Amino acid sequence: MYELTQTIERTILSDSNDPTISTQTFINTPPPGLDIADVWQYVLKSHLLKRFEAASFLPTGTILGIGEGACYRVDRGELNEKLGGKYVAIKYLKVTEHPSRIIDDVEASRSIETVLRELRILTHDPIKECENIVQLLGYGSRSVGEHLSLYLVVELAAHGTLKDYLEKNKVGVSEKIDFCTGVANGLMALHGCGVANGDVKLENTLVFWDEKEGVIVKLSDFGHSILDDESRYIGTAIFNAPEVRSGRLTSKLRDDYFKCDIFSYGLMVWEILQDGRRYVDLSNQTDPLSWLIGLPKDDLLRLALLAVQKLLPCDASKITLLQTILESTLRDDAEDRKTIQEVFRMSSLEKVFVGKET
Repeated sequence: MYELTQTIERTILSDSNDPTISTQTFINTPPPGLDIADVWQYVLKSHLLKRFEAASFLPTGTILGIGEGACYRVDRGELNEKLGGKYVAIKYLKVTEHPSRIIDDVEASRSIETVLRELRILTHDPIKECENIVQLLGYGSRSVGEHLSLYLVVELAAHGTLKDYLEKNKVGVSEKIDFCTGVANGLMALHGCGVANGDVKLENTLVFWDEKEGVIVKLSDFGHSILDDESRYIGTAIFNAPEVRSGRLTSKLRDDYFKCDIFSYGLMVWEILQDGRRYVDLSNQTDPLSWLIGLPKDDLLRLALLAVQKLLPCDASKITLLQTILESTLRDDAEDRKTIQEVFRMSSLEKVFVGKET
């Protein structure tokens, strides 16, 4: 299952795809006068991206407005029989439905920047090969007024976000460990290509059905991802590492950003174990950030380890594995956290040596 990522570590995502060339010239800071033409130029030069047409979809399979974010409005579409007849997600770029082709305002410019960043990540060959990262299938356009509106076509997550799935389904410990392993594999693919995810959380992880593997998780939403050494780690406040939350993170090196991803991953593992519930009870915390900042050193780790004990009765080897993963990720000092490659090796061992639950 998780074999494809082994060759990714040496492949850096850069303008030239050459790891020996500087990777500092990226699109995280939008250049002046950024225009939707930049997005069109990117998709048109990417020969491996399929171009969809209106006839590619069956009108009867369309469901409008299944989701919406800062950059996209999402519909469900059904491909015609010639294209396989499966359901897909159609992500309409909001800025391309604007009556003007030239985008002057800062917010719209950053929206285009986000789209370009996701395109760069999802069209990079080693990342495309990872089964735990959502797949970009292609793009298309439709007429809006006097210009063309661009949309992206991605695989549809039949079960929604991982948070939704955990809250709605009874999930055993073995399957939860599989989810943790899948997320680690996706992060390993990104880190191996020089990309920090920048916002690791249940809401940014989607749940799919695979005929061979069954339920499988995939990372999505790379709007906060970091491809260079000069960008700032943003993330989501309550899921950020202590050095980000407190403003102590002064380094802009990607290796340090990878460590931030690791801490967020540890919090995500914790929430997976408790069926998608927040690790911090927001109903009892009017100011969760102040509460977090006031905690003693490594106290989140202590609380997470207590949460693992609530899984009992459970196979002792599973308890030990989960404790080891949390101890390797939820450390307040970044230098005490393991790399995602080390964490992945821990979690993947469970598939070999620990028996499945009956």
